[in-house]
Amino acid sequence: MVRILKYEYNWSMIGLITRIYQPQYGDRIHYSIRWIDPSMPNSDRWQAHEFELVEIANKMKLFT
Repeated sequence: MVRILKYEYNWSMIGLITRIYQPQYGDRIHYSIRWIDPSMPNSDRWQAHEFELVEIANKMKLFT
């Protein structure tokens, strides 16, 4: 995964999804992501609009 921040890919934040779940209090799916750089923020409440697959992000670079 690569982090999306302000509609741009943040290539310093690359990680792996470690857990996918739906909390009891809402209908959104949340993700736990382990970032390669351990200084990046750990959270188990990432949402799909906050990251993209690296493969898709690399393809999108061709169009920008």
